[in-house]
Amino acid sequence: MGSSFPQKGEVMDKHSPGGTYSARVIEVIETTACRGAGTKEDMARIVIQYWDFKGNLLAENDPENSPAILSAASTKDLCNELTRREAVQRFDVEPYKPYTITVGSEVSTESGPAIIFKVWD
Repeated sequence: MGSSFPQKGEVMDKHSPGGTYSARVIEVIETTACRGAGTKEDMARIVIQYWDFKGNLLAENDPENSPAILSAASTKDLCNELTRREAVQRFDVEPYKPYTITVGSEVSTESGPAIIFKVWD
């Protein structure tokens, strides 16, 4: 494949609709390791890392940080993850218990069960 970039106004190759200008095969070191303590707060998972031959980390695939994993996660798992984060305060409302949220002039009165998060990060 060529390594030149398209010039302004030049039509891109129809085989590169995603905007890929070039691709090549390179040698890297791939490592696979287990990360996490295996607890509810720090679940164990497999992390894949890619390194150059000088020991520099090039990329990492950690399922805990993957948006694809977030979209597939249950609401319960997402709430549990938020609970573990700094700058997050969790409020649990028991079933049938009333609660009110007031923001400026807007007032919302509901009843539980509910989990309410205050995030200031």
